[in-house]
Amino acid sequence: MADYEIEDLREAFRSVMVKGRRYERGEVIEALARHLGFMHLTDSIRDPIRSAINSAIRREILSYEGDQIWRSE
Repeated sequence: MADYEIEDLREAFRSVMVKGRRYERGEVIEALARHLGFMHLTDSIRDPIRSAINSAIRREILSYEGDQIWRSE
């Protein structure tokens, strides 16, 4: 996971999230981890993805309501 920059993770949301569909945060974390080739979720995998989700929300790439997130772009 250390090989991925936060920008790469933010961009990867487009690969695992359909625009207009709402997702649970945990669902996106698991989908992105699988997309990147990780079979087991550990904190060292979850934490950077959570950080990327929060960063994407701040940059308005993702929107949220409670635990639901969706692609804004």
